[in-house]
Amino acid sequence: MERIVAKFGGSSVADAGQMRKVKAIVAADLRRRIVVVSAPGKRHPGEAKLTDLLYLCHEMAAMSTDIGEPFGLIRDRFAEIAGGLGLNTAVIRLIDRFGEELTAGCSRDYAASRGEYFSARLIAEFLGGEFIDPAEYIVIRANGTIATESYLRLGERLVDSRALYVMAGFYGSDRNGLVKTFSRGGSDISGAIAA
Repeated sequence: MERIVAKFGGSSVADAGQMRKVKAIVAADLRRRIVVVSAPGKRHPGEAKLTDLLYLCHEMAAMSTDIGEPFGLIRDRFAEIAGGLGLNTAVIRLIDRFGEELTAGCSRDYAASRGEYFSARLIAEFLGGEFIDPAEYIVIRANGTIATESYLRLGERLVDSRALYVMAGFYGSDRNGLVKTFSRGGSDISGAIAA
């Protein structure tokens, strides 16, 4: 069966209601078997972007400043989405562990990538799909280009045409396996690689 890659940006995954629409869109065409998602976008004009909050948490942690307030906003946002979808708290436990990683000194790219990572984890659980971590398959060279083997590695992983895969956008890894992000808006690049 021919497969379609469906890429959903931040506004499409901004809250539980939007994620229900994603589910309906995916279910409406059984060829939509690969879903690539961004971090949840703004719900209203005054709201801080999740990726900006992640960068802020990283900067504050690097200065040994308490990250409680911005981290709480991130955690609460994902908890609200999970609750609205009737999902368990597995992703929230991962977010709590991420808070420890922030204070222990994770990389800036790793911190920024977690919005997409947690979003994809939630959507995979909600859709009953298989979560794909792009850091395991997409290699980003030092000059920002995609290593050729990324296409083969990801293609081999996405081999089952009947399975539903949900992949985080915006990041991959460097040659050493460390998380590396694309430039802002890079989730579209991830969708193109998956296609």
